[in-house]
Amino acid sequence: MAGKRGKDVDAYVKVHGALRTMGFREGETKRALEQVRQRPHVGAGVEPVLREALFVLSEPRTACATPARSGASRPTCPEVAPLRG
Repeated sequence: MAGKRGKDVDAYVKVHGALRTMGFREGETKRALEQVRQRPHVGAGVEPVLREALFVLSEPRTACATPARSGASRPTCPEVAPLRG
């Protein structure tokens, strides 16, 4: 079991480096990899981890400003147009 665990760690280290090389920030890279670790359907190895991490990083996030930053009494969110296929 220790050998499998070592390979998993190695895959995550390689994917972390690949994402940073692609220009993703340290924080978003770490958050994405943490989400990937929590998904049981992700296979072992660099390719499945990288694919899932890129999927996580491409998911839309809410870009709402908190009241403290925007001065508003409640969070404000920009309107986002739906994607058209």
